[in-house]
Amino acid sequence: MKSIGFLIFIIFLQQQPATTSDTIPIRNPSFEDKPGQSKAPKGWRSFTPDSTPDILPGAWGLDLAAQEGQTCVGLVTREDGTSEDIAQGLPESLKGGTCYTFTIYLAHAKKYVGYNHPVRLRVFGG
Repeated sequence: MKSIGFLIFIIFLQQQPATTSDTIPIRNPSFEDKPGQSKAPKGWRSFTPDSTPDILPGAWGLDLAAQEGQTCVGLVTREDGTSEDIAQGLPESLKGGTCYTFTIYLAHAKKYVGYNHPVRLRVFGG
């Protein structure tokens, strides 16, 4: 059984300090694609082939509205520590010793199946 742990909506990745205006673009930041189960939105991929993200609303009966655009992505986390992921390569490398900021919107399903505990959002960059 799946339980929705959190949803991610990424807007941008920006280099700091604020005096610079260098923005590293993210493809399809609002996860726009045809809603459906077990697939990553265009421009994104998953590294867990047996547990892929879902494009909402509609998948698994979840009708959570997107913060921006028409769709968002649903990721599952489970009691055994396994979870779904989503990723994309950046068009340029991150610079060591540089601070970057990004903005996300997180939400959770009103109904859970099984696992109903807090989760952690892990972000990796390189």
